Parts: sequence; structure tokens; C-alpha cells
Amino acid sequence: MTFTHRFVPGPPAAARTLVMLHGTGGDETSLLELGPMLDPQAHTLGIRGNSTEEGMNRYFRRYSEGLFDEADLIYQAHDLNDFLVEAKAIYSLSELILVGYSNGANMAAALLLLHPEPISAGILFRGMLPLVPPKPPQLTGKRALILSGSRDNMIPLDRATRLAEVMRGYGADVDHRVAPVGHALGREDVVAAA
Repeated sequence: MTFTHRFVPGPPAAARTLVMLHGTGGDETSLLELGPMLDPQAHTLGIRGNSTEEGMNRYFRRYSEGLFDEADLIYQAHDLNDFLVEAKAIYSLSELILVGYSNGANMAAALLLLHPEPISAGILFRGMLPLVPPKPPQLTGKRALILSGSRDNMIPLDRATRLAEVMRGYGADVDHRVAPVGHALGREDVVAAA
């Protein structure tokens, strides 16, 4: 397996797996504690991004704040999709729900737009549109919850709104919620996602 990860089994009858994708500087353990808060009946799979920026873990490179290296993003999304397909087989997983924060939310969005097949849904904390997919994905039957902050100085609200619009345009059932908060995750995010 090509990604450093941590798998935390849920109850024996668990049908869902929460795939936790950290923000810049996080690792495979950063969001694990959220798993039982979001769904105590699910498995949890934390994955470390394979890219780095100034020594901090990320899922893909960027040129500057909000300006992504799309070629690297597509390459990394392809690798992560291969890993998820392999992890489904190795750990006998069924329904995959991506849970991403910031850079991890942008990778989750990219996976839904580029490789939606193994994914059932996504919970995107402070995500935005990372790229326009080269070919239109079929997102009918996929669900996404996008949680944005109106005071977020890192993720412009119009780019989060654009993500919701693009995903809806491809057939996804999207719930985009905006709260009067900044970039950091808070209790209200966890409650909304649960």
C-alpha cells in the first residue's frame, strides 16, 4: 500500500468507513478522534498525504495560497484512488465516506470529481473547487456536505459555493452550509457533520 495510514475497525457489523483526510501539516492520526463523534458505528481510515510543503504533509502541491498544481493534484488523486480501491479489498470495506479538512477537503473534492466510483459520500470541512475535471463525472447518487465559514480568510466563500454548484451540476446531492466561523474546525462543524 502506497500511503501511510491508520485503520481503526468499528463494530463487527460496521457498513461504513470514514476516510479521514487531514489538512496541511496533519497526518494519518489527525482526524481519527472525529470518527466516533461522526459515526460510532463506522470503521475509520486515516491517510497521510504523500506530498510535502516546507516539511508539512499535504495531499498535493500548490504554487501559492489557493493556486494549485493541477497536474500534481490529478496525479495524487489517481494514486489515492488506487489506494482506496486496494484498501476496500484488503480491509473488506463497503461504503466509503470521505471526511476532509482544508487541503484534505480539496483532495476529497478532487476524488469525487475525478474518481467517484468507490466513494459514496463526502464531508468537506472548509473545501473549495480544486479543479474542473477534464471529463464530466457521473455523480448521481453521491452525497456531499460542504461546511464553510463566512469568516474564513483562507477559503474564499465564492470558491466553496462554486464547488457546490459544480458538484450539483454533475448530479450530486449537495448540502452546502455556511456558518459565521473562520477556518478552524469547531463543535458546530462536528454536530452538523454527524
